[in-house]
Amino acid sequence: MKMIQKSYIWFGALSLICLISGCARVPDTEDGTKAVNSEGGDRNAKQFIQNIGQETDLSAYDFLEPEEKGYSCRITFAEGENKITVDALVEQTGLETVPILTAKVLGEKLDEEKIKSSFFRGLEVYDAADEVRAEIEADKENEDYEVVTSDMMKSDPANDLVLRGQKDESLSFDRYAAGIQYAGEEYGQVKALDTTWGEADATMQEAGEKLPQRVWFGKDIREDFTESVAWDTLCSAMEQIGITDLKKICGRTFCDSEGQGYYAFSFTRCIEGIPLMSGEAQAQRNPLCVIGEAEVTADGVADIQADNILWETLSSEDTQCINVGQFIELVSQYLKDGKITGDGSITFNHVELTYMMVTKDWETAEFKPVWRMYVPLEELLAAEGNVHGSMEFVVDAVTGEIINQISY
Repeated sequence: MKMIQKSYIWFGALSLICLISGCARVPDTEDGTKAVNSEGGDRNAKQFIQNIGQETDLSAYDFLEPEEKGYSCRITFAEGENKITVDALVEQTGLETVPILTAKVLGEKLDEEKIKSSFFRGLEVYDAADEVRAEIEADKENEDYEVVTSDMMKSDPANDLVLRGQKDESLSFDRYAAGIQYAGEEYGQVKALDTTWGEADATMQEAGEKLPQRVWFGKDIREDFTESVAWDTLCSAMEQIGITDLKKICGRTFCDSEGQGYYAFSFTRCIEGIPLMSGEAQAQRNPLCVIGEAEVTADGVADIQADNILWETLSSEDTQCINVGQFIELVSQYLKDGKITGDGSITFNHVELTYMMVTKDWETAEFKPVWRMYVPLEELLAAEGNVHGSMEFVVDAVTGEIINQISY
C-alpha cells in the first residue's frame, strides 16, 4: 500500500483588545495592522471565558474588516518581548451556534462501477481484496506488523475495496476504513517527469553547471490546463464516488518550459460548511486529521491519498460557540498570561473555525468545533529556522480552552 509521507508544521497565536471596552480603538503599526499591548488588569483567561458572550457584533472589533468571503483580520499585539502579528482572511466568522457531530465510518461499500468509470476510464481492473488480505496475514509474521498496521488502517472487510490493473499492477484503488488511496495511469506521467527532471538536474550539477528553472510554484501550466481546471477535475472524480464538499488548502505547480507537468493539491472535506481539521501545518503526520493529497495531469487524476474522509453523520447537536473576535481577544489574554509566546518574526495568515476529530476506536468519532491559527509549511520553511514561540494554537470553540499548541 503506497503511503505518501508529508511534512507539516503547526503554529499558534492571536489577540486581546481591552477586555473592558472590547471595541476600544487601538493604534496602527507601520504596516497598517492594529497594535495591542496586553497591559494591566488581573483578569485571567478563565475569567474572560466566563464573560465571553458579552460582544457578538463583529463590527465592534477594529481589527476585523468585512470582505466578500468573510472578514479580514489584521492585528499585532504584544506582552513584553512577546509579539504576535495576524493578517488573515477568516471565512467562518459570526456563527452563533455550531453543531457538535457524532459520526461513524461510512457503512456503504463504494460503488465499484463508478470508480472504474471515473478513475480508470475503461482500463481493465479486478478485485484484489482477497490477495491483499492474504498478504496481510503473511505480514503478521513480521515483528513490525503492529507498528505498520495501525488501528486507523483496520476496516470492516465487508466494506473493503481493493482494485488492481489487469495488465498493469501499478494501477490501484484501495479503501481502508475511512480513507482511500488511488494510483492511475497518469501517475506514470508524474513519475516519468520527476525522474527526467531529477536526472537532468543531477547531470548538470555534476558538470558544475547552473541548474535550470524546471519547477515553478503558484502559476498555471497552460491556458487550457490551469490550476482551476485541475481542481475541478479532482472534485468531479471524487463526487462520482460520493465524496463532496472538498476544500482546497493549497495547490502547487510542477512543470517545465514546454508546458509539461502536473498540479499537486492538499485538501480536506467540509461538513455542514465547516472544514475538518487538516494536517498541512503539522510537524508530523497526525492520524486524527483529514490529510488529502492529490496530483492531477492534463489527462486526469494521477494519484490520491485521503485519510479520514469517509464519515457519515449519526447525530448533530447545536452548541453556542465563540466568534472570531472573541477568539482573537482570548488568544491575546493567553499571551498576557504567558501561555503562548511569539517573537514577531512571522505573520499568522490562517485563522479558521474547523472540526477536530476525537476517536478511540476508529469506527465512531466526535467532531468538535475548534478555532485554529497557523502558517503554511512553505512559509515556515522560508523562515529557515528563525522562528520562535507558539507555532500551532488550537482552542475549543465552545469553552475557549487550549487544546493543542507546539512551540519552537
